[in-house]
This record gives sequence, C-alpha cells and structure tokens, in this order.
Amino acid sequence: MLILGLIFNLWQVMWMAPRVLSGAWFEKALCEFGQGTGPTPTAMLLLRSVDPELETGAAEAFALKMFFISLTMVPMLTLLSPIVASKGAFFVLCVYIAAMLALIVIPRAVAWIRRPEVKWI
Repeated sequence: MLILGLIFNLWQVMWMAPRVLSGAWFEKALCEFGQGTGPTPTAMLLLRSVDPELETGAAEAFALKMFFISLTMVPMLTLLSPIVASKGAFFVLCVYIAAMLALIVIPRAVAWIRRPEVKWI
C-alpha cells in the first residue's frame, strides 16, 4: 500500500496537477502531496520550502480547501464507521469507487473544458 500510495501521489503531482490546477500549479501540487502523504503541517512546510514568502496564492487555495474538507471529514467518518462495520470495507470501497468514477465520467461526458497541453523540458 505504501508503494501504491506513493505512485498515486506522484501521478497526481506530475500528470494531473498541471492539467487541473491553475496558476501556481507546482506549489499547489506540492502542498497537496504533503497533505496526501502526511499531516497538514507537512503540507505547509513543503509549501514554505518552495514559496517562502507565500506570494503565489497556493496557501490561500490550500486554506480554502481545508476549510471545506474539515467541515465534512468528521461527520463523514462518523457516518461511515457503522456502515463499514455492518456491510464490510469492500462494499464501501466499491460504492466509493463507483461514486468517484461517476463524478469523473459524467462531467467529462457532458462538457469538459480542455486545458492546453503541458510541455515538459
């Protein structure tokens, strides 16, 4: 799981972030990488290492994201714990994957604004 988690987070930073995040995509992606691989202070330390004066606006975007995520995280964990205990983790994982695929496929099928291709050196 450690290797799969690292591969997934690196894929998000190297492939997905330049296409999804606008503006200072690398700073935002590094902050999200820190959040995905550790606690929130790790994310902020990584952000401060690439943007010490916080000039890019990545800190504000991360703070806004955490404001909405924190409001939903505790209630979701409270609601999902009994469902996982009664139905099993595999059932909850399948429902979660189906919901996430629907959130990805439906907007893509309806209308998707393509961002310009990212050119690497």
